[in-house]
Amino acid sequence: MRIGTAKKIGALVTAGVLAGSATVLGAEYRAEAAPTVTKVWADKARYEPGTPVTVTAQTQGSGEVNFSLTHLGKRVDHYSTQASEDGKTTWTFIPPSMDFTGYMVEVDTEDSQANTAIDVSSTWTRYPRFGYLGNYSADLSGKTDGVIDQLAQDYHINSLQYYDWMWRHEDPVKYEDGKVAAQWSDWKKWNFSSDVIKQFIASGDEAGVASLPYSMSYAALEGYQDHGVSSDWAINIRGDNDTRVPWTSVMIPGQQDTTLHMMNPQNTQWRQHMVDQYKKQIELGFEGTHIDQLGNPQGAWDVSGNSVDLEGGFASLVNETSEQTRQPVGLNAVDGYGSSQLAQSKADYLYTELWGGQAS
Repeated sequence: MRIGTAKKIGALVTAGVLAGSATVLGAEYRAEAAPTVTKVWADKARYEPGTPVTVTAQTQGSGEVNFSLTHLGKRVDHYSTQASEDGKTTWTFIPPSMDFTGYMVEVDTEDSQANTAIDVSSTWTRYPRFGYLGNYSADLSGKTDGVIDQLAQDYHINSLQYYDWMWRHEDPVKYEDGKVAAQWSDWKKWNFSSDVIKQFIASGDEAGVASLPYSMSYAALEGYQDHGVSSDWAINIRGDNDTRVPWTSVMIPGQQDTTLHMMNPQNTQWRQHMVDQYKKQIELGFEGTHIDQLGNPQGAWDVSGNSVDLEGGFASLVNETSEQTRQPVGLNAVDGYGSSQLAQSKADYLYTELWGGQAS
């Protein structure tokens, strides 16, 4: 969750071999005609079992280039060819069809070597490697392939969170005359194009990258009453002198319509309202739902003064989202808050951002 205009850094986890590398060995002794490989990449971040893989080696010079496919140190396949004149030497092959299996691809010449890796998995949720996007302006139209290809080929990102893409937290997809609006402004007053969002999703599909919209579990933007949300669903937290005060978060101090009001995830009406919004996100083209929260508030109460089990509410929201969208869903257990309940829920992946606080 971003507060104010500070940039959020996307979390990325990769196994060592996933980051492509290159080494030139004894370059001072290289034969003049021998090719040098400087970089290698696969065309997708993830491959369905039984589908072809294309590996490209960036080469300089002429001569033999050798490709090897290995799994846990054992060679599975091999291919030799001459370096391409255009500097991009390729190998297209179909790896073994065993699901959820990773392979290293090593490319070598007489005195240089580079490697990359491929992930053969029927779903990204088995080995999630998250990245994020944060700009969907109209000037990116026609440029989304390049952005996604870099994330997939250089970093092996197989799933993306679309941060700050929405119109409003409680009403994310803007409609005009019964159709998805061509563009909208978010709470920062940044202008976004719905067509560019769809282009990013399509580019991700081509590159084996799943697209998930950032979604808030309990936040409603100032003015939420005009968007199907009742103040009766709001939540209170502990204030000064042990009072109960509305739980709000001011994202940009002094700027109108930037205050978030927290709602009760144990309230069934609020949960259904949000699941309905998540379904609209799926209709837009997204391939799952990534849900956020703000961490442990050290006590929460509904408007009637009853204690609220936020962690249980998160799990219920995830379960209902899974059941009604039929797409992958996960929720950020900030500093581990809610992680035990989420581990027993229908979440397709477990995710936590470490903010330096306490889970309980």
